[in-house]
Amino acid sequence: MIGGDKAARVLPDIHDRVRPDVPGMLARTEAWWTEFKLADPKEWRRGAGPKLFALYEHDGEPEGYTIYRVKDEREEGMPRGRVRVPEVVGVSNVATREVWRFLFGIDLVSRVDAELLDPGSPLVLMVSDPRSLGLRLFDGLWLRLVDVEAALRGRSYAADEPIVLEVQDTLCPWNEGRYRVGASVERSDDEPDLELQVGDLASVYLGGFDFHALARGERVRELRPGSPGTGECVVPDDASAVLR
Repeated sequence: MIGGDKAARVLPDIHDRVRPDVPGMLARTEAWWTEFKLADPKEWRRGAGPKLFALYEHDGEPEGYTIYRVKDEREEGMPRGRVRVPEVVGVSNVATREVWRFLFGIDLVSRVDAELLDPGSPLVLMVSDPRSLGLRLFDGLWLRLVDVEAALRGRSYAADEPIVLEVQDTLCPWNEGRYRVGASVERSDDEPDLELQVGDLASVYLGGFDFHALARGERVRELRPGSPGTGECVVPDDASAVLR
């Protein structure tokens, strides 16, 4: 257990170590930490106790943390407390698992409520009965590509063979056009391989769905000769490999 002062020194570093490996995980300013994540005004508590901070260390090195609250409740004389968990971050699967083990082991608690959990988290496979987690799916992050060219240039790609994307965007018309994506990214006049809306491109960009899944949902049109009109949209393997 650590206090707020140490949390302000240690937690941002752990968060920044994890962030580059998680698509869509946002950078945080110092004000974000002090005024939101670490702040604890009473009106935020909703009947629970103050914010608490727990740090996981391995060989003396901080590798994971959680921010949480405990709400004491009783039912027919029996403790039925709740733990509210705004955040758990670990630099490894082991660190993440051990932080959750700590939360699940808090005394006199019958329920742990986590506000945000990546549905692809290995935690789901680490528990003996995933159904007992009671997971429900909500929107966690919406990505709006305001500058498609800059966004595409801001990441790396898995395949050397380029593909040409034709992007449609009625709200930000400067994004509309064709982009050759591969070892480099540039505007192109070449015939496109795939046609899609900017929102669907954002989904691929974050890794929510790949081109194959979007094609099956008829969210992507394959324009490469040979596939249109067959009743199936078979997106070339190199297309999904490029934006993987």
